[in-house]
Amino acid sequence: METVLQVRMEKSLKDKVEKLYRDMGITFASAVRLFAKQSLVEQRMPFVVSKKPMLAGGMLSKYADKSKWPEEERAFEKGIVEEYENNM
Repeated sequence: METVLQVRMEKSLKDKVEKLYRDMGITFASAVRLFAKQSLVEQRMPFVVSKKPMLAGGMLSKYADKSKWPEEERAFEKGIVEEYENNM
């Protein structure tokens, strides 16, 4: 059985996030379902909420191979989407 979730947000935010997920090949609704399922898997929010973001690229950039950055871009999100799709 399915249910409907309604969320209020600014139109500009919704438009931007829908484009982001469309560019990633999924819908905003699928991203919300993915978030919910991953929260259950991890038993927490599936990302760190922090006033100061932890960016490894910034802290470890002197060790980074910058030629790999394009192929590593959004690798985490792609991996989560693949895991979600494989467990459906």
